[in-house]
Amino acid sequence: MRISINSNDKASWLNWGNLVMSWINGSVRPTTVWQLKDQLTGAGVHAIVDGTDDRIVTVVDYEDDPTAALVIAIPSKTMLAAKFAQIKAGPYTLMPQWYDEAWGWVPRSPMTLTDAQNFGIMRVGEYSIQECC
Repeated sequence: MRISINSNDKASWLNWGNLVMSWINGSVRPTTVWQLKDQLTGAGVHAIVDGTDDRIVTVVDYEDDPTAALVIAIPSKTMLAAKFAQIKAGPYTLMPQWYDEAWGWVPRSPMTLTDAQNFGIMRVGEYSIQECC
């Protein structure tokens, strides 16, 4: 994961969403990891960002023009291996805990390793096409 937000910190996730919304609405976007860390801190987001402070950061918009190139972002093999190592280690808790609120705090169903791996594969596929909005 390039940016790791404390998954059990609902406030950080809300603050992250608000920071992204500010970029959509015209706020200055970070161009380096240092600038991103500075914005995360200023926005109250508890997160870890991979890379050195001078690493380039590019924030891109999805294209609205249906004739423009269709870009499908997919995880690297390294990212995928790291995520599936987490699944194999169990229990499967890759979704942030605040997701539970949307389902009335109903306990998560236990998954077999195969079910968890299949769920992870479906999430990879979904996230690559949903444009996450």
